[in-house]
Amino acid sequence: MAALDTGSAADDFTRDGFLVLPAVLTAPEVSELNAAIEAHRAEFPALWPDRGEGGRCQSVTALLGIPGFDRGILHPEVLPLVKALIGENVVFEEHSVMVRAPIDGDPPPTSWHRDVAHDPELPLRLRALSVVYYLTDVDAGTHCF
Repeated sequence: MAALDTGSAADDFTRDGFLVLPAVLTAPEVSELNAAIEAHRAEFPALWPDRGEGGRCQSVTALLGIPGFDRGILHPEVLPLVKALIGENVVFEEHSVMVRAPIDGDPPPTSWHRDVAHDPELPLRLRALSVVYYLTDVDAGTHCF
């Protein structure tokens, strides 16, 4: 991926409230992360509870057992953009990995949340910012965010 223009991206985020950064992860990175997830699920199934909603399981402790996920936090294409949006003092709160099985028909309702109140009047640096990596091919009709 070509270097991201963080100034332009920050303007787009301010206007739209989100950004789509296609192909940030390379094919080998995606393969490595998917393999690491499957290995972690096989070794620690109790840490991947079935949420029952459209074949969804989720772990909030995967970062502790999968060192490769550090790249998701410190990714050289994403971290500069996060710093452009909220400043140099980036604080990391949570790393969650969700696996959702393919489903036919309409997706279940989303239930994404943050553990802080949503107040669009606060400066972005005081609000929760989410970074979502899709590790499969998705488009506007198949994503779940």
